[in-house]
Amino acid sequence: MNSSVSRLANFLAGLTWLLLGIWMLYNTIPLLLEPAAFKAAMVDLPSLFSGIAPTGKFLMFVCLLAIGGASVVWGAYSLRRRTSPSVFRINRVLAVQLVIGFIGLEALTRIVSALDLKPFSNLTYLVNPACDDTYYRLIQSPENVAPGANYHPTLGWTSSRLHGHQSKLPWPPALDKRLKIWFFGDSFMEGVLKPEESVPAQFETIKTNRQSINFGVAGYGLDQIWLRYSEQSGEIPAGEPVVIGILPSDLDRIVFRYFFGFKPIFRQSDTGFELIPPPPLEETQTAFAEAPAAVGSYAYAVVRSIAELVTTQFDRSESACRRSEKAAISAFLFDSIIDRANSRGHEVFWVLFVSRAAFYKSKNWRHDLIASQFQARNQTYLDTRSILRQAAQKSGTEPTAFYNAGDGHLNDLGNSVVARALAELIDATRSDNGTKSR
Repeated sequence: MNSSVSRLANFLAGLTWLLLGIWMLYNTIPLLLEPAAFKAAMVDLPSLFSGIAPTGKFLMFVCLLAIGGASVVWGAYSLRRRTSPSVFRINRVLAVQLVIGFIGLEALTRIVSALDLKPFSNLTYLVNPACDDTYYRLIQSPENVAPGANYHPTLGWTSSRLHGHQSKLPWPPALDKRLKIWFFGDSFMEGVLKPEESVPAQFETIKTNRQSINFGVAGYGLDQIWLRYSEQSGEIPAGEPVVIGILPSDLDRIVFRYFFGFKPIFRQSDTGFELIPPPPLEETQTAFAEAPAAVGSYAYAVVRSIAELVTTQFDRSESACRRSEKAAISAFLFDSIIDRANSRGHEVFWVLFVSRAAFYKSKNWRHDLIASQFQARNQTYLDTRSILRQAAQKSGTEPTAFYNAGDGHLNDLGNSVVARALAELIDATRSDNGTKSR
């Protein structure tokens, strides 16, 4: 082959290998420099965002680190020996092997999936739960696509943790004549274990002059939180405080059509934002069956998943997929809540929750986006990450002691810390009789 052609090919191959290696090392080495972040990504983060167990994550991390180092070395060598015919032959062989490997991976994954050989046939490993609702459709049975008696025609679903309460809410067991404080949010506000251990219930034990009304529902996105508040806002007297809890992953759910069940969704149009309600209960199975194909190319999905692990430092939940869409819809929803609160005379207090692994994340763009949205709108909010860190330092424990080990939600102790901090925040702006304090 012409020497100028082989020289150009070696240069392009070397440059490609060098950039690939630098990219991999740039995104993986920082984890080694932060032991707490490394543990959070490899152990604490739920496996659903990577599809592999902690041992597998560690082995893959080592392999990717080694591949990155080898790519840098070989890329630099190819650039240095770009006139070498032997280097050109090796680069040509590597290119052919990559193409054959991709085709073989596609064939292998399709055969494994067709034969249903667990766990390799599990397609949930190939999709990112933070990007769209494909993951949640895959883990659901087509015969049970709506939450039964909890189906709601506008909200999608309501709480299943009523425990026979007369109030028809997770908390309180029954209504009384005290002044109220109204809570909205997802599972972190609803409470995932016992109603009496939730943030609203523990707030009531601290501020006994007010009764907590808990409208939190597990699985809600910011869109459902807004609709829930909008639905109830007419029943909330002017001047009473409203607390809204937000989890960073609530931003992902606003682009999902399906989560625990079919849900409402806002779509941006030329005229603003259009609300699309969930399908009627009798049409849910048909709508579920009409969902688009989960995965196109299996090999591409594998490569994309690995790339996401690298770029997000093994935290695929930090993928920036559909980021601008999530930012735009969340801004609309925040403005809608604030405008409604102002028109009704409600004083809103926000609680920014974080999951168990979030304390040590080196990246957390959703948390930062929500905080910036609050600050831009001059909203009063409680950042539970800083509150729990302070409580951990004061008590000489790790922040993870405030969380359930299995599901990453706050436990009884964590809810208690948040409830007390929330009471102090509200006391700083309101007097005991419920009016604003100057």
